Amino acid sequence: MAPRYPKTDTEREQLADDLTAVGYKPTQGRQHFDRVKIDMMIEAMLDGTFDWIAAGLQPMILGPNDEILGGHHRVIAAQFAGLDLTAVPGPRSQVQRLPTGSMSCRNDGTEFPMGFESFQVRWNPSLPIANEVDSHLRSLPDITVDHDAIRTGDARYFLWNDGRHVVEIESSDSPARFSTRFMLCNPETITDVYAELLLSLQRRFGGRLEICDHDPSLRSNEYGPDDSDGFREALRESIASRRSEWIAAFGPRVLTANSRDVFREIILPNCVPVSAATTSTH
Repeated sequence: MAPRYPKTDTEREQLADDLTAVGYKPTQGRQHFDRVKIDMMIEAMLDGTFDWIAAGLQPMILGPNDEILGGHHRVIAAQFAGLDLTAVPGPRSQVQRLPTGSMSCRNDGTEFPMGFESFQVRWNPSLPIANEVDSHLRSLPDITVDHDAIRTGDARYFLWNDGRHVVEIESSDSPARFSTRFMLCNPETITDVYAELLLSLQRRFGGRLEICDHDPSLRSNEYGPDDSDGFREALRESIASRRSEWIAAFGPRVLTANSRDVFREIILPNCVPVSAATTSTH
């Protein structure tokens, strides 16, 4: 049986120690991690089905002091699968470094959110109705299958693109759950259309919306169907905060794009590859 993401605090502390020992400094608390996704990645890495070519287009990102800025799920999965990401063969390095600056911590010392390049909201429907939601998504005029996604397990991937904004959607079973995100370089008008997309799903299928990248000062990060106004307000404030952090690091360029395009156009030109020979601890 494949190893699994740890469930106890003691085991998670050991994982953090193990990652530090091989040269990676985690910057996230356990509340940010998607355990099911990590477990699917571990299985895929062990059985040889993990798509390393696609992963190389959206690699793990390290800060100048080995802090993990992007790719936490992947580095944890690789740790349990017994793989050194810097030694994975392929046309592109699976690990890249931003040589200057750091996005691992805010000015007030709080953790930087999961996925430094994107804003994420999870939707947990009230019933296990993934297939029904998938059918509804496929019927929408601006939805297509996302062929650029790094695929794991039984998840399905969609792109919502109205020509001005792009939202990525991941649909999974057991349990039914939907992870949505957009790249922070999308136009500011994405805030309202993103909210309406999520609220329309909630109105139709119920469940709760969880703002993964919520502003720590807000009262809550989960919103039910009876608190759409609260969700809109929290979403607006949280996106504004995250966008300002992104602009401070990468500039004000506006780009209607998915994650692969943002890595290619904005992130990777600022990075240098990390290999087993160039990292200090591998």
